Amino acid sequence: MRIDFIKLKNFRPYVDEKISFSSDEKKKNFTIIQGANGTGKSSLLNAVTWCLYDEEIHLTKGLKGLPLCNTDVFDNLKKKQILDVEVEIQMIDEEGKKHNIIRTLKYRKGEDDKEEMIPDPSSRERDGSTFQYFREEGGQSNKLHEPRFFLEQIMPENIKEYFFFDGGQLNQYFKEASGERIKKAVFDVSQITVMEKLIDRLIKKKRDLIRDSDDLGPEIEELKEEIEVRQKSLDAYKENLRKKKWDKEEATKLEREKSEELRQYPDSADFENKRLKIGEQIEKIDDDVKFLKDEKLKRLLKISNPIIARDALINAKKIVDKGINEGKYPPDAKKDFIEPLLKKNICICGRDLSDPKCRKRIEDLLERISTDSDICSEIIGMQDNLRQMIDQIGSFDEEQVELSRKIRDFENNRDTLIKEQEVLLKKIGSSPIEKVKRLKQQLENAKKTKDDLIYEIGKMETQIDIEGKNIDRITKNLTDAVNKQDKYNVISKILAFLDKSIDYAKQIKDEIMQEVRERIQEKTKEQFFNLIWNKESFQDVLIDSEYNISVIHHSGREGIGTLSDGQRQVLALSFMAALKQVSGFNTPIMIDTPLGIISKEPKNNIAKKLPNYLEGTQVTMLVTEEEYTPEVRSLLKCRVQKEFRIILESPTIAKVIKYDNQ
Repeated sequence: MRIDFIKLKNFRPYVDEKISFSSDEKKKNFTIIQGANGTGKSSLLNAVTWCLYDEEIHLTKGLKGLPLCNTDVFDNLKKKQILDVEVEIQMIDEEGKKHNIIRTLKYRKGEDDKEEMIPDPSSRERDGSTFQYFREEGGQSNKLHEPRFFLEQIMPENIKEYFFFDGGQLNQYFKEASGERIKKAVFDVSQITVMEKLIDRLIKKKRDLIRDSDDLGPEIEELKEEIEVRQKSLDAYKENLRKKKWDKEEATKLEREKSEELRQYPDSADFENKRLKIGEQIEKIDDDVKFLKDEKLKRLLKISNPIIARDALINAKKIVDKGINEGKYPPDAKKDFIEPLLKKNICICGRDLSDPKCRKRIEDLLERISTDSDICSEIIGMQDNLRQMIDQIGSFDEEQVELSRKIRDFENNRDTLIKEQEVLLKKIGSSPIEKVKRLKQQLENAKKTKDDLIYEIGKMETQIDIEGKNIDRITKNLTDAVNKQDKYNVISKILAFLDKSIDYAKQIKDEIMQEVRERIQEKTKEQFFNLIWNKESFQDVLIDSEYNISVIHHSGREGIGTLSDGQRQVLALSFMAALKQVSGFNTPIMIDTPLGIISKEPKNNIAKKLPNYLEGTQVTMLVTEEEYTPEVRSLLKCRVQKEFRIILESPTIAKVIKYDNQ
C-alpha cells in the first residue's frame, strides 16, 4: 500500500493543496518534504492521522486550542457562512486498485465571530466529522458502508504510532518505554489480540455451557453460582483495569505534552531560574547588610560613654604620663602623713620642729603636694583603666572601619546583581513566565497521577490474577464433579474439548509472542549496529521475556540509561523499522524530523543505511534544512523520487512547491 496523493482543504495552514507522492516503492521509495520549523511539516503529518484516525497524534502544542480550520480563511467569512475542512488521501494497493479516504468537518461563523463546529448527525467519529472510504472495484469507485472496519484491515489504528511518528519525540521512546509498552507494541504488530479474543470466547463458551445446563445437582449448582459471582467480580476488575490503563496512557500523554511545551521556553525558564537565584542572593545580601549595620550600632552604644569622653581621656592620660615622667607622680610624701608631723611638732627623724627653719621646710613641702595629693592616688590607680579605655576606643575605630568596608562590599555586590537581574529581565522580555510555572506544575501533577495509576494498576493486576486462579480452581472442581456423573457424559466431553482448545490457544499465543519477540530483537539489534556510529562501544541489544529492552555496553553492563539523545534515537529508529518488518503490514511510513538531534557523521550514516531496512516501503521524510544537508541529500539521492519544500505565503498559509534544483 502506498499514498498516491494527499489533498488538503482549509486544514491548518493548508488552504488548497495537493501533494503527489513517489510511485516507485522498490527503488525510489522516498519522498522528501523540507520546511523550516513552524511552516507546517507537523501539520501535514497530523492531516494524515486526522484523516485516517480522527486524531492529530502529533499536534503542534502552540496550535492547541485553535480550530482545525485555517484561521485566515475563517476570519474572512461572513456571519453564519460555512467552511469545510477536508483531507483526502488516495492510496494504491498491491493490485493497483485505488482507495480514497476522505474526512470532512464543517465550521460556521457565529454571531460573535467565533467558530462553531457543525457535527454530522450520522457521524460515529469523535469530533463529529464525516468519514468516507471509497474502494475501486471493477473499474468503479464504491463507497464502503463500514469505513473503519475496512481501514483496520490495511492500516490498524493500534499500530499507527509505528508508521506515522515524530522523530523529534522518538528519542523519548526508550526514556519512557517500559517492558509493558514494548510488550504492547509486540502485541499490536503481531495481532496477538486475535488469539486473546479466541481464548476469551472459548472460556466464555465453557462458562455459558455450564451455566445453561439444568439439574446438575446441588454441589454443581453451588459451584456454578460461585463461578458466576467471581466471574462478575473478575469482569469488573478487568473493566476497571482497562479504564486505569486508559487513564495512565492519558496521564503519560499529558506528561509528554507538558514536557514538550516546556521545551518551547528553554531560555525563558533558564533566565527566570537565574533571576530567581539572583533575587535570593540579593535578599541574603540585604540580610547580611542589616546584620552588620545592627552590629555597628550595638558596638557604638556599648562604647558610647568612652567615645563621648575620648578627648578628655586622652588629655588626662597625657597629664598623668607627663606628671609621672617629670617625677610629680607619685609625690614624695602624702598630705595626710605630713600634717600630723606639724601638729606634733616633731619630724619623722625626731627633730624638734620648733626651729622656724625646719618647720618652714616641712610647711613648704605640704603646700607643694597639697593640690595633687587628693587625686594623685586615684590618677595613678586609673592609669591602667585610662589606657584600656583609650585602647578600646582605638580597637572600636578599627572594627567600625572593617564593618563599614564589609557593608560597602556587600552593597557593591548587590548593585552588580541588580544590574544582572535587569539584563535577565530584558532577555526574558514578555516571555510567559507564569505559563512556564503553570506548565511545570501541570507536568508534576501529570507525573504524580501516572505514578499513582501505575501503582493501582499493579495492585489490580494482582487481584485479577488471584481471581482468575480462583475461577480456574473452582471450574476444575466443577468439571470433575460433572465428569463423575454418567448422565452428563456429553457435557463432560464438550468441556474437555474446550479445555484442550483453551490450552492449545494459550500455547500458540505464547509461541507466537516468543517468535515475534525474538524476531524483533534480532532485527532491532541488526539495524542498531548498522546505524550506530560507535558500534565498538556496545555488545548486544536484548528484549527479555518481560519485554524490557537492554543495550549492553562493551563492559558487559546495562547501557540504555546512558545513551545520548542521538544514540537513543538510532535505537528507536531501529526498533520502529523492526516492528514494521515483522508486522507484515505494507503500510507507508511518514517521519517528521527524523534526524533533528543527530550530529553530522551519524546523520550521514543513517541516511546511507536506513533505506536498506525500509526497502519496498513508501517513506516520506519531513525535514528541516539542517537535517537535509547536501551530504544527506546526496546519500539519499538514489532512493528519492520526489522532493518538495514548504514555504509560507503568509503567517497562516503554507504552500508545497517543488524542491529547488530538482
